[in-house]
Amino acid sequence: MNLNDLRTHLHTQADDLDASTNSPLPTLKARATKLRRQRRAAAGLTAAAAVAAVIAVAASVLPDDSATSPIDRPTVTRPTVGADGLPLVEPTPHAKDVAKDGYRFRYQRGGETLLAGVIGEAGDSDLRLIVKPKADRLTVRFFCNTEKVSETGWRIAVMVNGDQRLMDDRCPSRNSEPSLDGFSYNLQPKSGDTWAGKSVAVRLMLSDEDGLPIRVPDMRVGLGLYDSGAYRSISGVSVPEIIEHQGVNYRLGQSVHLADTGPEAFTGRSGPLNTPFITLYGATGNASVAVVPNGERTGLRDPTTVQGPGVGYHPIAARPDGLVTVVQVQKMGVQPTGKLFLGFYTPVK
Repeated sequence: MNLNDLRTHLHTQADDLDASTNSPLPTLKARATKLRRQRRAAAGLTAAAAVAAVIAVAASVLPDDSATSPIDRPTVTRPTVGADGLPLVEPTPHAKDVAKDGYRFRYQRGGETLLAGVIGEAGDSDLRLIVKPKADRLTVRFFCNTEKVSETGWRIAVMVNGDQRLMDDRCPSRNSEPSLDGFSYNLQPKSGDTWAGKSVAVRLMLSDEDGLPIRVPDMRVGLGLYDSGAYRSISGVSVPEIIEHQGVNYRLGQSVHLADTGPEAFTGRSGPLNTPFITLYGATGNASVAVVPNGERTGLRDPTTVQGPGVGYHPIAARPDGLVTVVQVQKMGVQPTGKLFLGFYTPVK
């Protein structure tokens, strides 16, 4: 019997009391008093249940401010779909992000963890950081951005412990957050050196076409240094275990397929079914290779070609079936060496 049934039953019993019955008056009064008490008790149970329900609902929708700071508190993000058909999720800010004036180096990016970051003021052209990597691998991310200057030809030079390690001529850009495909570099120490647990000095410098330092008044530059996370060696070529694409983390599968180079060399495998994935492909030697998402090798004209030893990443939207092939692209007069490889990253659950 629920509370409403109980209340109705008690009302009925009270209404059935009649002074004309043969029960003595004291007995009738006692019975009436008892029924009224039961009626009030039932009503009190109903009110208590209602209050408990309100408290439960409130607890489910109101965040616990004592548990997290506003920037740490998880936010609900609904994935949308990017132009490539894969999920697109706006990353949640983290208390350890380095952010300024709309620019941001996120604390976590795939398997990477931010060690230090600096975002310069307008006109700054020389940024320096000192970090202690956990391993002999460091991911360098940077940007150089301007909305007012249209000239090109400037370069970003990065020095590690005084030695120039890279030069990038894609400056200026209008990308305030470095992406996987052009504004990040994975560096390792030179032979005989080690970085793990040691202080490593990194300098970013804006320069002209001749490599000379230059200052551009409206230019914004930024430098972020990351622990690179876990990597896997594929016949001497290192690839990350976890990568991020459009705000979603993808993990490399246990099996990476290898094939020998040679005339018309290729390797093909069925990709993951009914889930978005990232194709890992490349070559360990000097071969040039391209990925063919649908398995068709005829009429190959694809911008996904990479020169070995090298690695490429190609996103593929969820589909019920489909072969993915890595094809060796022949170059006249070049004898290919090494192996082709093919693997798949799937979303981290």
